[in-house]
Amino acid sequence: MRDVSAKGLEATIREYFDGCNEASVDKIVGCMEPDAVHYFPAGAP
Repeated sequence: MRDVSAKGLEATIREYFDGCNEASVDKIVGCMEPDAVHYFPAGAP
């Protein structure tokens, strides 16, 4: 379980955006709960 304090949430958000910018599926998935569903906008690379 991730740290849900303000500092922990900020770290998760930063890691998620890093994963998006790096096109790192592993980083993105690492920020999600096992049953999460992630959608990209239509036309996104």
